[in-house]
Amino acid sequence: MGFLDSKWLVTFEYSNGILSSNRTGTIVVEAINEYSAKDKAKSTLKSSYNYVRVLSAVQADYKSRPIT
Repeated sequence: MGFLDSKWLVTFEYSNGILSSNRTGTIVVEAINEYSAKDKAKSTLKSSYNYVRVLSAVQADYKSRPIT
């Protein structure tokens, strides 16, 4: 966690195997920009699921709500 990091809500799609259905989920990560947030989320989720696809990243406030 760096000084300039902020919270990001990252939406992703995941699956545990070839025959299982795809599901969507959300994770909160701390990063400096959108690209870094997507990369950090993907590296974190890769160890838990066989298939992970990051869909979007939105900056969040201190309570992890999207900033509009």
